Amino acid sequence: MLRLIGSHYHFRRAVPQAVQACLGRTEISLSLQTQSKLIARERAAALYASTGALFERARMMDEKPDTDLMKDLLAVQAQTIRDQEETLALAEECHALDRKIRKIRDATHNMALLERLESENAFLDESSSKIREIGQSFESMRQQLTTGIALSKQEKKMLKAEADRLSGMIVDIQSRQPVHSIQPVPQKPAPPVQEERKPAPKTSSPLLSTMAERFIYSDKAKSADTIKATKKTIELFIEAFGDMPVRQITGNVAGEFFDLLSSLPATHGKGKTVLPLRVVITQAHERGLETVGGKTVKNHFSRLSALWEHLVKRDFADKNPWSGWDFNVTKKIVRRGWTDAELTQLAHAEWSGTAVSHRTYYYRHVYRHALG
Repeated sequence: MLRLIGSHYHFRRAVPQAVQACLGRTEISLSLQTQSKLIARERAAALYASTGALFERARMMDEKPDTDLMKDLLAVQAQTIRDQEETLALAEECHALDRKIRKIRDATHNMALLERLESENAFLDESSSKIREIGQSFESMRQQLTTGIALSKQEKKMLKAEADRLSGMIVDIQSRQPVHSIQPVPQKPAPPVQEERKPAPKTSSPLLSTMAERFIYSDKAKSADTIKATKKTIELFIEAFGDMPVRQITGNVAGEFFDLLSSLPATHGKGKTVLPLRVVITQAHERGLETVGGKTVKNHFSRLSALWEHLVKRDFADKNPWSGWDFNVTKKIVRRGWTDAELTQLAHAEWSGTAVSHRTYYYRHVYRHALG
């Protein structure tokens, strides 16, 4: 488990009774050398695996204290912290390189744009000159037709051919002009073409914690129990996937959260341990612990679905990914009385739980049944 001592987090784990004599201590407490709870959790997970391997080694040795085992553990702790610090340093270098690459890409794009503009300006100068010449030719032809000068059929045919040629030149120039080029010589006005309306771009999506604060936590009509339960669900989701923008939380993400919740042990949240979620799930799987029921998973989904009803109405989300799921809520636990053999076994069995002490457990489950 994690403990905040002073300004830094510490890792603390009880030593199994079977190897306490070999290790010469009943618990292991190591500094994680960080003030960040997120980093502390990652280091605690690595140390949890290392101490588990250490206990396995100790079980295969004599019951005499062995200081080399503790030296190995301290070396693992130091190496774990060094590896993570190197990883963080490499990640920062990668971010710095990525920023430099983006700057170089932007500069290259700007240079290409300038070259294109220079090329387009040269084309504009050339096309403008040709359009002026064509306009002058059209004007000359118009004057000949309007002054009443007698024209032979052959001359009219030649003028028509010249007009067709000039019109073709204009169409060719227009097809090669950029969008912002000068307008061609006015022709017969064409009917206006309605521009195709493009859908307005979607605004950036707010974070899940922001929406929960706005529509649930700040709602005075909500009961204290509803707000507390919703906070627990939101915290579970953020611990598993981070504080995601609500529009990115799709049905696929909801399905992953469904699987994660279904794998949690039934005792999760009832003790004082603060191990990461996936470490808790791994432990439950290895120990064959009973997982939460479908009703618990349904309650978490119902709280998120209630929040998404607000988001869908206000266009913060496209649809509600938390509705329409099936939950196995028909599972029933058959309860019976304890047998004398079971009570005897519980009274003499090694207690490795962390939620309550061995004395509390003994009097609650054994002594009470013996009196009853």
